[in-house]
Amino acid sequence: MSAGLHATSYNQSPPGTAEPPGTPASHSAVSRQPQLGTLVMLFQSAIRVTYDICVDPAASPAPTLLQRGASYCIFTPRSQAIRVLFLTGNYPSYLDALCNTHPGLLNLKNLDCWNIYLEQVQALLMCPYTRQFLTLGGILWRLVLQFSPPSLLNHALAGPSSDIMIWGIGDIANGQCDDSVAAVDSATLIDVSEAGSFWLPHDIWDASCRWKEFWSDTDEQWFQSHLQNLSSRNVGASKTHKDWKCFFRPISAAKSSDTSIYGSEAFARELFGQLGFSTALVPTWDLSVDR
Repeated sequence: MSAGLHATSYNQSPPGTAEPPGTPASHSAVSRQPQLGTLVMLFQSAIRVTYDICVDPAASPAPTLLQRGASYCIFTPRSQAIRVLFLTGNYPSYLDALCNTHPGLLNLKNLDCWNIYLEQVQALLMCPYTRQFLTLGGILWRLVLQFSPPSLLNHALAGPSSDIMIWGIGDIANGQCDDSVAAVDSATLIDVSEAGSFWLPHDIWDASCRWKEFWSDTDEQWFQSHLQNLSSRNVGASKTHKDWKCFFRPISAAKSSDTSIYGSEAFARELFGQLGFSTALVPTWDLSVDR
């Protein structure tokens, strides 16, 4: 068993050769360029990483998780990532929180609504820091795959973007750093307004009974169907927060801690322990360890 995987305390929770189910063909190839740092993941992902390393000891865990739509974080030592801090106070406008606003389109009766949404999302995904969306997994990961250039996959694996390396804007704490996305960025991606949203919020997706941490064929079928409804201006495609919760029922607190439910985080945590790892703390992987 590789010595690289273990459980440790961390300030922030994360929240192959054969293509995983549901992976869009146009984004199936990802760079194997390694990123140094500490990989933080869920127990479900740790099980997957453990298996992959047993099959191929030279495998790198981050590309596999990225390709499958899992959520994870890679925190890079600040000394390795931050080259120049605060060259000037004149940050690019997209890094100025005061300039970041989201109007909330939602009205599909407006014939230009969908095109405006696409323009806003594609403009957002030109910002280097939005590589972070791809590590959040789930619906945000899939939306970024749909609307961003394929090169963003490699940016997600290459380490902190220029926004944090040059401008020092991102998640920096305790000698570690990573890019970060703001709530307004997520709102732009799913088009949130007071009346609802085009896409279900990430927290509802993440807590849903149907989400098992890796993107599936069933997830992809739903995504393509909903995408078609939105692009054809189906006025019933957008939904309120309450309606989204009805369609994607959140798993109950009792079930979320039930170790007998196959595929759940609780099940994965118990299995991870049976494999000989500590389950008291968040699973991590030291990407600087040679295996």
